[in-house]
Amino acid sequence: IKTETKNKIFECAKTLNYVPNSTARNFRNGSSKKIAIVFDTLKNLYFSILIDYLSAELIKLGYSLDTYFVDKHLLTSEIYENIISNGDDGIISLLGVDDDVENLVKMHNLPILIAGRTTDSNYISYISADDFEGGKLAALELVKEKCSNYLYLGEVPGIYCSILRFNGFNNILKEKGITPKEVYCYGDVIKELEKLVKENYDFDGVFCFNDMIAYNARKYFKHINKKVNIVGYDGLFKDIDILDPIRTITVEKKSFAKLVAETMISIVEKNIKQVVHEEIKPELVK
Repeated sequence: IKTETKNKIFECAKTLNYVPNSTARNFRNGSSKKIAIVFDTLKNLYFSILIDYLSAELIKLGYSLDTYFVDKHLLTSEIYENIISNGDDGIISLLGVDDDVENLVKMHNLPILIAGRTTDSNYISYISADDFEGGKLAALELVKEKCSNYLYLGEVPGIYCSILRFNGFNNILKEKGITPKEVYCYGDVIKELEKLVKENYDFDGVFCFNDMIAYNARKYFKHINKKVNIVGYDGLFKDIDILDPIRTITVEKKSFAKLVAETMISIVEKNIKQVVHEEIKPELVK
């Protein structure tokens, strides 16, 4: 197009207050430059922090986040198909993935990268902390404190990362002839702890599935004036200044988000052709 013609077009666009349609432009280019992120709650501060870091990293790479707040604890085939229809280039899931989604990935080739959980699928990628190792670190810390009775306080049963954390915890304690009690709070930590106290279960070493549970547990024990050693999971106080430090298992979340974002875009842009299965060693922080 001649410069004179181009200038006339720009002048008309300005007069008509024309705004380019990015969806149409992306359709023409074959890319939306959007990455879907799937999660089930923002009450979990770990999700809130990680989504914030992921958004910042993806913007640096020329992409944006398309958020999918779902009412299930899994990425299901229905959610996957909805994301396909919206034209996203890839999916980062903070949740586990339902078994039947694998067949859809084979069919449609829209890549999934699970952040913070694992899968046995040969078609779905993941990057996660080594949750089994994290459970072992928690047990070793409580053993060092010479605890007598051990409790694993989970959120809901069946979450794979929770199973791994408990198994790692149990692995160390089993070697020492100790059997930890396993309890799930279903979102009401205080209620479950009150039950245990009424049953006269005298625990002094508690490993919590996440820091949200750990902070609630610490608040309750302080209220009843009971000394208990607690280890959480996620390292929230490292990212939110107003939270008091606690003993917790974590990976550095900014670095983790950077790795997830860069890996996702490499998969989308075909710079990585194989499925990624990567686990990062966590650490105990205080």
